[in-house]
Amino acid sequence: MFPKPRADLAPNTADFERLPLVKPTGFREYDARWLFPQDINLMGLNTIGLGLATLAGKRGVPKRFVVGHDYRSYSAQVKQALMSGLLAGGAEVHDIGLALSPMPISPSSSWRWKAWRWSPPATTTTAGPASRWASPVRSPSVPRR
Repeated sequence: MFPKPRADLAPNTADFERLPLVKPTGFREYDARWLFPQDINLMGLNTIGLGLATLAGKRGVPKRFVVGHDYRSYSAQVKQALMSGLLAGGAEVHDIGLALSPMPISPSSSWRWKAWRWSPPATTTTAGPASRWASPVRSPSVPRR
């Protein structure tokens, strides 16, 4: 369980390292974007991942997410923090590695899914049918198929 995210944490402080920072200005009508690490920290990304997995479960949507990263030096750590939160929420996560931001997805007609898209500057995350070429990272609570 994570503490409630805060918006008033200053970088280079003990609280910044141990509490989630998520500024509410990052949430928009159609996506969410923050500057890392000024507006969101790694624990804040964990919290966002856990929240997305929880929300998907409450809405009856499969907890299946595809994540990728772009070329920036901090992208891998941002993606890993988000994946940790998704896995903590019991989600199935497929890591496609280096990807465009945003990345278009065209689902197969045999899939029934609702799309979730979250694209801060450093990562693109989309929930939907995971393709054959994505390597899954599974939570211990998600059974193998």
